[in-house]
Amino acid sequence: MRTKTLLIAAVLGAAGLASASAQVASVNAVGYVNKSLSAGLHTLSNPLSNGDNAIGSVIPSAGIGDTVFKFENGAFASSTFLGVWAPEVTLGVGEGFFYDATADTTITFVGEVLQGDATNKAVPAGISMQG
Repeated sequence: MRTKTLLIAAVLGAAGLASASAQVASVNAVGYVNKSLSAGLHTLSNPLSNGDNAIGSVIPSAGIGDTVFKFENGAFASSTFLGVWAPEVTLGVGEGFFYDATADTTITFVGEVLQGDATNKAVPAGISMQG
């Protein structure tokens, strides 16, 4: 009886070890960041990478009439949310922008947390907004 118990314990232990070593860990850390905003103008930056970083992917929903102002090429480009963002602008990871909320709201950034060398971002010459 003792031999049978030891044999069963050994088989279960080997099965547990095999399944534990078969687990795969993802190198990507994906998540979201909620940011509560009061009505008015705010300075923000995109903390996460979402593929092409189009504003519709980075901030999928917002208050109707909320507007983003992004400084690029020596001027401000804007995008307003009217059910969808128009026109589409990109908000790269670490790029700063102004967010004009029409009412108290919570915006949700969704995407991947950059790791390693991807976190080393070159800051452009001249005036820029970075976070």
